[in-house]
Amino acid sequence: MRNAYSLGMKRVVVASILTALVLGGVSPVSAEQKRSVWDMDRLTVLPADQVRALFGFSALTSIQDDHSWTAEIAETNSFQAVLAPCSSITKIDMNYTACIESVSYRKSGSTAWQSAALSKVQLGKPTTTISKSKGKIVVGPMSYDDKTGRPGGDKATLWSMPGSPHAAGKDYLLRARFLGSTNEFGESVFVSELIPTSYPANKGTVTQDKLLVEEFPKGFEYKVRLRMGVFIKTLTGWFFGRITNPVIDRNGPRGYLEIMGSPAFIPIGLSGDVPVATADEYFDPDWCPGIREERKVPCGSLNRLYNKAFTFTNEEGWDPDNLGRWESAPGGVRTVATLSSWSLATSAFRLMAEDPSALKCIADIYGDSNARVFQGAVFSNATMFQTSPPEWDATNNSFVFKVASPHLDEKGVANKGFYTLYIPTEMAKCRWGDATSSARAEVQIVNSDGKTSVTTLAATTEDGNFRFNIAGFGYSSPTIKIRMGKDIKAPVAEVTPKKSIAIKCVKGKTVKKVVGVKPVCPSGYKKVAA
Repeated sequence: MRNAYSLGMKRVVVASILTALVLGGVSPVSAEQKRSVWDMDRLTVLPADQVRALFGFSALTSIQDDHSWTAEIAETNSFQAVLAPCSSITKIDMNYTACIESVSYRKSGSTAWQSAALSKVQLGKPTTTISKSKGKIVVGPMSYDDKTGRPGGDKATLWSMPGSPHAAGKDYLLRARFLGSTNEFGESVFVSELIPTSYPANKGTVTQDKLLVEEFPKGFEYKVRLRMGVFIKTLTGWFFGRITNPVIDRNGPRGYLEIMGSPAFIPIGLSGDVPVATADEYFDPDWCPGIREERKVPCGSLNRLYNKAFTFTNEEGWDPDNLGRWESAPGGVRTVATLSSWSLATSAFRLMAEDPSALKCIADIYGDSNARVFQGAVFSNATMFQTSPPEWDATNNSFVFKVASPHLDEKGVANKGFYTLYIPTEMAKCRWGDATSSARAEVQIVNSDGKTSVTTLAATTEDGNFRFNIAGFGYSSPTIKIRMGKDIKAPVAEVTPKKSIAIKCVKGKTVKKVVGVKPVCPSGYKKVAA
C-alpha cells in the first residue's frame, strides 16, 4: 500500500485506516483502477532523481473494495461487510439486516424516478488477494454476528440503468460497505460509491480486473436507498461526499439511509517533474522533516506509486494545503482530466474527540459527550478537500474549511467550485444561538493570495438540518468560512439585465432606429419591419 506512514497527516474516513492492518502484496496489474478517460497509464515512469505530484486520483483498488472479508491479525479483528441487495436475502430481520433496498435514477429537473435493475452480469470470484502470511483471513459472504456487532455482507453489485447510459453501456457498480474492528463494538465507518462501469462480453460473470471505470453522463440524478436497521446508529460524526446538489435522508427511527444527487466532476491535478533534491519544500512541513530524519533520504524519493507520481488522494485525508505548496513548484499544478464521482463516506466515531467545542454541544444537547449523533455533512467537487470536521473558530463564530484544485481546467477555463454544508439545527443553535432564527449566513472565501470575498446567503432547513450551498468560487486553494449572525443582512437577489432590442421607425422618408428594453417609436413615426 502506498503512503503507509502518515507523520503529521490526518487519515480519516476510508479503508486505509482499517485495511492497512490487513492488506499486503497487491498485484499492480490487477489492483490498479482502469478508467476510460484518464488513469496512471498516461504517465511516464520517472527517473530516480525526479518526482511529480498527482492530486485527487485514487489509482488502487482491490478485494477490500468489492468483497466482504474478516481478518484476525495481531489480536486485531477487522472486517468489511459489503451490502447485498435486499431482494437476494431470504429472511430479513428489520433490526439486524443491512442491505440495498433500491437504486434509481432520473433526468435532472424531472420528478419521476426510474428503477434500476440488477444486471444480468455480476462479479465473480475475486482476482486480487489479501496476504495471509500475517494472520487469519476469510473472504466471502458473512452473516450478522451478534457477538461483535458486525453486519452481514456479500459483494459489490452491478445495476442496469438503460435510461441513463454512459459512453460504454448502461451498467453501474454499487459498493456500499461497512469497515470496522470487532475489538471496538459498533465502531465502523461506511462508504458508498456508485460507479459507471464497462467490461468485455461474457456469459454472466465478470472479474474485478476486467472492469473499466467510465464517466457519468451529464444531466442525471441518482438515488440509493439502503436498509440499515440498528446499524444506522453507527453512522455518526461527519459525512463527506462527492455529490452535486445532495440530499441525505438519515432516518434513525425507520432505520434507513437514502442518498440522492448528481455526480460531482473533479479536476485531477498534476505537477511538473521536479528534481528530488529540491522537492522537499513542496511537501508537508510537519511530515517531511520527520521522514528525512527517519529515512535519511529526500521526501520525493519515497512513495512514488508505480514510480510515476507521489499521490495525494482526497480519500486519504491529505491536507488541501499540499496542493497549494505544489502550486509554487516550477510549472505549478495543471488539470490533466476532469473525472466524475458519486460517493459518500462517514467519519469514525473516535474522531469526534478532536473537536472539543462539538463535544460540549453534544453534552449540552444530549446529556452525554459520547452520544453517537450526526454532526454534519460536507460535499464538494474540489480536487482535495478537508476530510476531517470543519474547524470551529470560536473568536469569529465560524466554521472554517479548506479546499484545493488547480486554477484552470484542461481547456484553460477557470475551475469553479461548489461546497454544500449540512449542520443539524440543534448543533447550529448551540454554535450561533438566536442568530439561527434569521437563517442568514455570511460566507468568506479567502484565497491563497490573501484576497477575501464576502457574500451572504439564505440557509435552508431540510430534515432537521441547516443547509448552506456555496457555488461559483474559484480555485486554487481557498479557505471557506461560514457564520450566522444577527448582523448579517438579507441576501440581495441577483438582477438579470434585460436584453435591449432594436426597432425601425419611419416618418415619410425619415428612418430612425430605436434601441431599448421596450422601444417605442417617436410621435408621428410608425414601426416597420426591420
